[in-house]
Amino acid sequence: MGVPVHTATFRFYEELCFFLPPEQHKQDFGYKFKGSPAIKDAIEAIGVPHTEVELILVNGASGGRSRLRLSHV
Repeated sequence: MGVPVHTATFRFYEELCFFLPPEQHKQDFGYKFKGSPAIKDAIEAIGVPHTEVELILVNGASGGRSRLRLSHV
């Protein structure tokens, strides 16, 4: 049996949209992942340099890049 695949929802704004295809500009979109990758790794995999991100909201609350990990709830 394989590792389950989960989906996290991302939305990027303003100058970060430069790194994304137009259909992902200022829109919610899903990112599929296995395990519990660091949020910075997920951001990079989407195509946005994590060093360009100034604010991360998780369920509406501000969180820091360094310790956040995606997980299935």
